[in-house]
Formats: sequence, structure tokens, C-alpha cells
Amino acid sequence: MNRLVLVGSVLVDVTVRVSRLPRTSEDVVAQDHRIAPGGGFNVLAQARRMALSAAYAGRVGTGPLATLVAAALKDVDIPRLLPVATDRDTGFVVAMVDEEGQPTYVTAPGAESGLCLLDLRRIAVLPGDMVYVSGYDLLHPEMGADIAAWLGEISPPAGVIVVCDPGPLVRDIPRDRWDAVSRHPCLLTLNAAEMRQMTARASVQDGVRQLAGEFETVVVRDGASGAWCARASQIPRPIAPRPARVVDATGAGDIHTATLLALLSRTVGLERAVRGANIAASMAVERWGSSSGPTREELLAEWSRLGEVLPPEVGGD
Repeated sequence: MNRLVLVGSVLVDVTVRVSRLPRTSEDVVAQDHRIAPGGGFNVLAQARRMALSAAYAGRVGTGPLATLVAAALKDVDIPRLLPVATDRDTGFVVAMVDEEGQPTYVTAPGAESGLCLLDLRRIAVLPGDMVYVSGYDLLHPEMGADIAAWLGEISPPAGVIVVCDPGPLVRDIPRDRWDAVSRHPCLLTLNAAEMRQMTARASVQDGVRQLAGEFETVVVRDGASGAWCARASQIPRPIAPRPARVVDATGAGDIHTATLLALLSRTVGLERAVRGANIAASMAVERWGSSSGPTREELLAEWSRLGEVLPPEVGGD
């Protein structure tokens, strides 16, 4: 059975909705706020909504924020593969969401950033696992080096793939860490701005073609324009969007990735899986909160409402 194993960071999101970002030394009163687990939790929780088995292979600290994270993981039936870290509390992210629904972030790392090689060596990678790593964690000076070393040590059994979402700091990730990722069968998922940083290509199609020469599968999210995808040596394909009224775009990429993986795990073809992920992400941005993706039933209902013939694998148990 397919399982998503998330290696890296689950933090707490402190999300505030503001009319505009504050200037230096200024205080802007929030119109709304939310405190909830975020980071890798968005991916894990959406995987469970889509009926994909998942596990957390990162550190949870000790303190009030860690208690919130631990309870949330338990609530969505996500097992933790590592023991509690007793040295400090879990970290948090402040996300300021403007009137257009676009977030700006400030991150304060905590216990999750202390993941080390000894921790990683405790993780048993199983046949069928999808091992997810993020660019934020690959970039971290100590943790990133240890994740790369661990990826270099393991010889995944047949059917295991590495999933990587590099994030906005993609250009700063050291080359040797990319090599550790790409030595495995890998699905690279990123947005168009990150693709342009990684390839220096203005055209999404050209960027996908270039990346598909290095990674087995590439998916580039292009906002309201939908997405592009390709497998190695294949022609990149554009995948249509679902129009949406954006309320909060926080975590939309995480919703897209988790839905994509859940659909692929059901042997849905790549292009149809990306279409389903586009629909799920567009539904998420119409809702407030970073972990607001649709359930499998909600996605199926919307997919059907759009008048499309659903892949038969999506509806099965």
C-alpha cells in the first residue's frame, strides 16, 4: 500500500488577515486570525482527506506549540515515526495575508529544525513509500546536509520515490543536495516563479522540458493558468485550471502536492492527477486557512459538477 512519509518540518502557523502589510515601526490591526499547525502538516492532513496513508518523520518538541502539533497529528491519524524532542518547543510561522489573499511569511524555527542523521536512520522506508522532502529543510545548514546524507545512504526498495517541493529559496539549495534527491526516482513539484529561479527560463513549457531531463517527473504550478507536467523525455503538457475567487492562497501548493500524490497512488495517470490537484488547490484558496483542502468526496463532487469523466481509480477504496 502507498504511504506518504514526510521528512522535515511541521510548525504552527500564526495566520493574520490584514488590509495591507505594515510599514517599518507601524502596527496594522488584523481583520481575522488563526493559529493552527502548518508547514508539512498541510501536506499530511490533505493526504488523509484524500484517503492516502501518511506518517510524519520529523521532530515534535516539548511545549505549548508542540502540544498543539501533536494533538493535530493524532486527530488526522498521522503516526509519528520519531520520539519527542525534549530540548525545545516546536517553531512557528507568522503569515500575513493581504486583501488579494496572498501571504507573506516570517519563520521562527524550533525543535523541528534539529532533525539529524541519527533521527533519520531510525526511519524504515517501505515498498510503495513516497518520501517527501521540502526545499526549506534541504536548505537548512545542518538538517539539510543530514537529509541529503540520509538520501545518499538509503537504497529504496522498488516502487519508492522521493517527492521534493523546493519552495521559494530554491536557488540557494546546494548542488550536492539536489544530487542526493535526483539520484532516486523523483517527483519535483514547484511553482512557476521557483521554476524560473531554477532554470532561468521565462517559458514554463521550456522550464518543464529542462527539468524533465534531470528529474523523473516534473509538475509546475502556474497559479490561475493551471499547471504543466512531464515525465522524463516526454513533451510537457499544459493542464487546465479551475477558476477560483482567491480568499487565502496560504498552503495552496501543499494541497496541490498532497492531492497529486494521492491520485497517483491510485494509478491515475499523471495528467489526470494534475487536473485533480488543480481543482483541489482552487477549492482550497476559496477558503480561509492554510490546511483547507477538500476531502476526496468533495473533490469528486466538484470534478463531476465540472462535467468531466472521472478516472475510475479515484472512486475506489
